[in-house]
Amino acid sequence: MLTWLKKLFGARTKVGDIQNAFEMGRAASQSLRERIDQYLCVRGEQFQAAYLPVLRGELATLQSSNRPELQAQTAWRAFLHEVYAAERLLLTEVPEKLSDVFSAVDAIGIREQFDAYVRLRVEETCQLSAVHGAVLVVDQLDLCLKAQGQPPLSIPSTGDAGELEGLQTAFAMARAAATTARTAFAEFLERRLTPIEESYLDVLRQQFASAAKSTTHPPTLVAKADLTVFQNQVHSIPSKIRKELLERLADWYQLADQGGFRADIDDLVEERIVKCVAALEAEGDRLFHAFELAN
Repeated sequence: MLTWLKKLFGARTKVGDIQNAFEMGRAASQSLRERIDQYLCVRGEQFQAAYLPVLRGELATLQSSNRPELQAQTAWRAFLHEVYAAERLLLTEVPEKLSDVFSAVDAIGIREQFDAYVRLRVEETCQLSAVHGAVLVVDQLDLCLKAQGQPPLSIPSTGDAGELEGLQTAFAMARAAATTARTAFAEFLERRLTPIEESYLDVLRQQFASAAKSTTHPPTLVAKADLTVFQNQVHSIPSKIRKELLERLADWYQLADQGGFRADIDDLVEERIVKCVAALEAEGDRLFHAFELAN
């Protein structure tokens, strides 16, 4: 980043120029991350559309099988093999398909950060597919065993599970689906709301700095108008974030509905959004009162 600043502004750089450059860099970084998120969201949906029906088809014949557990295990392993293959593919595909993004991050010297971000997001994308598959396997196997008058299959979490050892992963993922989903939503909200909080407050500070120099209207009056605009923008955050969540995490919502933990997810989302809005409002008021005292 420092090398980029030197190239952009030369050896002598004003503090304000540096601040503006960092703001530009942060905004650009967020925009580029969103490009990656959008691409992986589409590819994740394409993967699930291609392979979940195959898994569902394999599981549809469980009730006619003499050993439904073994058939479910075989179908699960084949599906998991495709998940791992998709993960390897995406790790090389993303930099190739989004070459303009990676040219930009190379130019501003943050390629290492973005490589790590891609690895994280690819892992999350494939994890979502794996959890969907695991829930499907466990649900269908339980339905089959119930229809055959057998007790639900219990896979030991430790020790030797014998010939059914391969199902341990599916059962573990299915049991942890709610926790995994909560983590996915919490991390997404943090990635989106933290930069929003920072950028909104940075803009308000800049507006107040301009208001302090006003000669046509009383500075406090100008700052009050700026605060009102800020508050209106803050109040629009919840609807924007909810819409984005429904678009970006549609598969996770589907999983939450299927697993019966949608209410928990909704509570988590509302809690984080309310926290964001409250923090911004409080800090906006604090900055305005400080402005009043200084002017």
